[in-house]
Amino acid sequence: MEGKMSWTVADAVDYKGFPADRSKTGGWMPAALILGIEICERLSTMGIAVNLVTYLGGTLHLPSSTSANVVTDFMGTSFLLCLLGGFLADTFLGRYKTIAIFSIIQTLGTGTLALATKLPQLRPPPCHGSHTCKQANGFQMGILYIALYLIALGTGGLKSSVSGFGTDQFDEKDEKEKAQMAYFFNRFFFFISTGTLMAVTVLVYIQDEVGRSWAYGICSVSMFVAVLIFLSGTKRYRYKKSLGSPIVQIFQVIVAAINKRKMELPYNVELLYEDTPETSRIHHTDRFRFLDKAAIVGEGDLERNVGPAAAPNPWKLCPVTRVEEVKMMVALLPIWATTILFWTTYAQMMTFSVEQASTMERSVGGFQIPAGSLTVFFVAAILITLAVYDRLIMPLWKKWKGKPGFSSLQRIALGLALSTMGMASAAIAEVKRLEVARATGASATTETLPVTVFILIPQFFLVGAGEAFIYTGQLDFFITQSPKGMKTMSTGLFLTTLSLGFFVSSLLVSVVKSVTGGSNGGQGWLADNINHGRLDCFYGLLAVLGVINFALYILLMEENQRQLVSDAIDYKGNPADRTASGGWVTATLILVELSERLSTMAIVLNLVTYLVGTMHLSSSTSSNISTNLGGTSYMLCLLGGILADTFLTRYRTIAIFAVVNAMGTCLLAVSTGLPKLRPPPCNPAQSNECVEANSLQMGVYTFALYLHGIGLGGIKSSVSGFGTDQFDKNDEKENLQMATFFNVFYLIINIGTLLAVTVLVYIQDKVGRSWVSSRSVAPSTRSPALSSPLGSSLAGLHGAHEPSPLTGDTVGWSPASFNGALSLVL
Repeated sequence: MEGKMSWTVADAVDYKGFPADRSKTGGWMPAALILGIEICERLSTMGIAVNLVTYLGGTLHLPSSTSANVVTDFMGTSFLLCLLGGFLADTFLGRYKTIAIFSIIQTLGTGTLALATKLPQLRPPPCHGSHTCKQANGFQMGILYIALYLIALGTGGLKSSVSGFGTDQFDEKDEKEKAQMAYFFNRFFFFISTGTLMAVTVLVYIQDEVGRSWAYGICSVSMFVAVLIFLSGTKRYRYKKSLGSPIVQIFQVIVAAINKRKMELPYNVELLYEDTPETSRIHHTDRFRFLDKAAIVGEGDLERNVGPAAAPNPWKLCPVTRVEEVKMMVALLPIWATTILFWTTYAQMMTFSVEQASTMERSVGGFQIPAGSLTVFFVAAILITLAVYDRLIMPLWKKWKGKPGFSSLQRIALGLALSTMGMASAAIAEVKRLEVARATGASATTETLPVTVFILIPQFFLVGAGEAFIYTGQLDFFITQSPKGMKTMSTGLFLTTLSLGFFVSSLLVSVVKSVTGGSNGGQGWLADNINHGRLDCFYGLLAVLGVINFALYILLMEENQRQLVSDAIDYKGNPADRTASGGWVTATLILVELSERLSTMAIVLNLVTYLVGTMHLSSSTSSNISTNLGGTSYMLCLLGGILADTFLTRYRTIAIFAVVNAMGTCLLAVSTGLPKLRPPPCNPAQSNECVEANSLQMGVYTFALYLHGIGLGGIKSSVSGFGTDQFDKNDEKENLQMATFFNVFYLIINIGTLLAVTVLVYIQDKVGRSWVSSRSVAPSTRSPALSSPLGSSLAGLHGAHEPSPLTGDTVGWSPASFNGALSLVL
């Protein structure tokens, strides 16, 4: 009997419902059949998405921004419906039936789209450079939307289940199969990229040179063939039993916790209700303790139990394991939220970037590259990155760190960083394209500009490499960190980041178009003709948002949670060695306060004269701006203190907010140095027609001031505390040194203030403001000041993280892991 059981997989069954035989089910062969479905899904979805914007603008005659929003809304809905697919798979259908049903729906959608693009009655009459091109009517757009959203519905059901059903074919309890499953994620994404590569090359070429209806017909037929291949493996698959609706289980815990919100948690967690079998239990954790109230046994909760198999009402009492499963899902949300912006960046690769390409020189010899096919560089970046990571980085990382590659969170961080660099590159390329467009006087997007399309390669390559890291990282993170019964839903949750990324893109396009509509000669940033717009500014906005989002992600990334019991630790998290850390040397290194005082006082003390004399504001308005800045900066010290005590610790708070402060001073350098960011000069003695600074000029300057103020708030709340951390109060000698430290600390504050109100103010008035705290001096002083806490992190004492005074929670961080992450920001 024991020998027979070793050949079965404990938590899986075969197609007849019997325990799955390890030798006859699962493994790489069934997983490969499943991946065939994913190739065809990518072939269809990407073959449509990457070239749809040119069809909407060129054939249906829709405006540029409208076309972009149709594409992003379609893609967003596709991935949002993954939640529906995951819910149906986990609750009613199972992953196998969900894949089969929704793949057929997608086949119908691509078939309908082939008809919509073939029949002349379903598109408006063509036009050739006329200004009276007729847009598609409601009926024509309606048929197109039916086809697109049938495809979106099919995609939602497929994508939520394919990866999960693929991992079902491997047994996590078997070491050999567990290793195979680890490589499955890379192979899975490789297959996705293969389908995408075929879509952006072969299918896009067929769309442009043969006919869209032929291309979409190929998609429909290929998906139908893939369904037949998928069904042929029915007897070889392993099927996991459905554990009920995860959404219902989540709501049961939330409702039970809310109903018992006034009850006190027992001192001993063993008193909380638990009826889960020992082998399936999840041990209690201290995070999100409010949810633990769902497991408090209240009066009457167990009265319904009639026999040993009877269970209490799950809407009133939930076992600890169920509560912990919900906690695991909640813990995914911070990472989930900070990955949305990547997919907003990704959306630009198939909308505005394709429009850019359509206006540029794309000929290679006698062959003209279709605009949509430029995405081949995007896919090539993915494939190259995966190959290098799989064959070079993973083996080297295993030898160096003893781990098989980067963690899922590290991969996500790399993806976010690369996408931000991609948007910066896109902005630079667009500046060049617009210069050529203005120089040649191009008035229509149908005109080919004498600039090579290959200057767009860096943006495609950087975002593509970013996707290789972030997609595999997200997939790994959401599947491995979720409860066993909620893996499909967690995959759907991951895919909603793609959905919301596309929707955020649509929202951002609408907002930017509305806000900037009065600028750029009435065209705005996103004009109907991109040759008349400022797409470079839009890309720049995304790059700035990417930097902010990346910094937020770093704050939320927790790789090593641990409770610290010693009073002080070193940068590795080990108990601090008195001879190798702390003391006066490190206390002087962390006095960032000197440069903070230098820059802050140089700005504030002479701010009113700049606002009145250069920006031409009234004295009362200038005074209010100055006092509001000072008040806000010091009010933000409370926020800095909360972050330091609750999440970051003082060291990280100083390092991060010093970067923010430096960014503010650098931006002040730009705003005071560029003539376009201040009104023209005037002499009030001769003219009363001084022009006040406009909203853009004041907006940039105010943003720089408050960025500096945010940095000030974070620094001031932690510098003195971190300085005292370097001395041991229990040691008489160090306790005496700490008393002296406060005097020295305040002396240095005043030295910084003295230098600011004398030397820097003089330079402001006699040389120029762009050379002092708002431009060069402050950033230059900030650099060594910032390097001080980072450099002293090796020798500095890091106080053990006490519970937050507001929440009572203790959050463990690893200083060593943070240093590497922060270096990416710097």
